[in-house]
Amino acid sequence: MSDLAPVRQVLAAEQGQDTGQSAYLASRNRGPGGDRMPTVLDRAARRGEIDPAVPLPDRLVALPVVLVLHEILMAHRTPSEADLEEVVDLLFLPLVRLNAGHDSA
Repeated sequence: MSDLAPVRQVLAAEQGQDTGQSAYLASRNRGPGGDRMPTVLDRAARRGEIDPAVPLPDRLVALPVVLVLHEILMAHRTPSEADLEEVVDLLFLPLVRLNAGHDSA
C-alpha cells in the first residue's frame, strides 16, 4: 500500500481545488445527459444482460462513463465503437455479474 502514497498525496493536494475542467465536468454530470446510465442499465435489464433486482454500487455504475472520459481527456482521442464495446463487454458487464454473484464468463 505504500506504493500508493504519492498518488494519495497528489489527490489530497488537489482535493477542494476547483479547476475550470472540474467545474465543467461537474456541470455536465448534473446537466442534460447526466442521467444516461440509468437508461443504459434499464435497457440492459430488458435484454437480460443484468439483473435489475441487484443494486449496483455508484462507482460501478459510473465506470463506463469514467473510462470514456479518460480516453477523451487523457488519451486525447474519441473512443471507437470497438473501444466502447470493450468497455461494456470486457469490463463493465463482467463486474456487474461479479457484483451479482454470477460467473463473469
